[in-house]
Amino acid sequence: MTSAIINRAIQIIFVFFMRGLALLLRFILNLYIAKFLGLSPLGEFGLISGIASVMPTIMGFSFINHTCRVASHGDYSVYCSSIANYWTIVAIGYSAITIFFTIIFNEEIANSKIIAVALFALSEHIATDMFILLAMMSRSTYANLLFLLRSGGSVCIFILLHTLFPGYITIYTSIALSAAFNIISFFGFFWATKEWEWVKPFRQFRLRNILLIIRDSSLLYINDVINTAGQYIDRYVVTYFLGLELTGAYILFWTIGNALSTLINSGVIIVYRPQILMSLTKNRSIMITLVSRLVKEVFLYCAVIAISLYIAMYFLIPIVNQPLARSNFIILVPVLIGFTLRMIYEAVGIPIYITGHDKESIKTTVLVLLIVLGLNFLLIPRFGLHGAAAAGIVGYGLGGLTRWYIFKKIELS
Repeated sequence: MTSAIINRAIQIIFVFFMRGLALLLRFILNLYIAKFLGLSPLGEFGLISGIASVMPTIMGFSFINHTCRVASHGDYSVYCSSIANYWTIVAIGYSAITIFFTIIFNEEIANSKIIAVALFALSEHIATDMFILLAMMSRSTYANLLFLLRSGGSVCIFILLHTLFPGYITIYTSIALSAAFNIISFFGFFWATKEWEWVKPFRQFRLRNILLIIRDSSLLYINDVINTAGQYIDRYVVTYFLGLELTGAYILFWTIGNALSTLINSGVIIVYRPQILMSLTKNRSIMITLVSRLVKEVFLYCAVIAISLYIAMYFLIPIVNQPLARSNFIILVPVLIGFTLRMIYEAVGIPIYITGHDKESIKTTVLVLLIVLGLNFLLIPRFGLHGAAAAGIVGYGLGGLTRWYIFKKIELS
């Protein structure tokens, strides 16, 4: 028992290190853009990144999440053909959207930006799917190593190129580089799953199999879309009321909070997720114990990381040399509190997802979205960025309590 706890702690620390390094490099990129390109380009970059984060949910139809749930014994190779067909459909979908927007704008500069964003969104979509599959195969360490490669590599090359050619490098250069490194990371995934024999599945296209899985995952898809909307809607409301420059300032602090959630998700929640899934097929009481332990660890790690991030940013923000960032530094506190509550909300959602209570999960995501959206429109015009941060605290606080109530009902049944 003791050795198992020690091994898990070592794994979590190592994953934290890799994920933390990748997030540090991404945050350095945000600081670099804010300092040398300005807050408005950072705001534009944040909106594009938000689109790339939302698109896998919209275009993915929860296919990968559903596959992970039904493959409760970890034998994902039997789904190889379906996964390959699904990625083919996704690529066709992104291509159609790209062609549609290039026809509408019909301008060389605008079209080159559209193609760069589309390629970035598609590659980010598939790379995210690959990360989830590796994590659910209990290979979270390798998954985070690939994440470090694709995140850190693009940041380092972008900063180098901008230093050498400052007049020619824009945020769209960073987007194109991110897409390139995402594609490079694909080879790492295929190498890790080479026993799945990928060539044959890509040759055999069966649309009917995909449609059946999409039908079965429809509730999960609705839940994922609403959940993602709740996470990213604030930046677009901030842009609507306050403009791109203040959006850039908000995204700077939002990125810090997101770093906390990413560390917790990749270092703690993803490590527990396959264990909880496997426990369901063996002993329900083990699942309940694991979930309770997960929530406690999430809260503990969030507290430690949030305090560390606040102290670090207290010394780093002056380096940005942006008055708006310095004058709004205080919102980092409610942003970090909001993300902590969001991680507890996500942790309690694991048993709801695994046990297939999708309707109950949808109720909580709808609740959070309505609260966050309503409070954003109500508070941002009056309190600015503080209103956006407060909306997150209230939304995910109430959402977490609701999910805990649902989990206790599952426990009793």
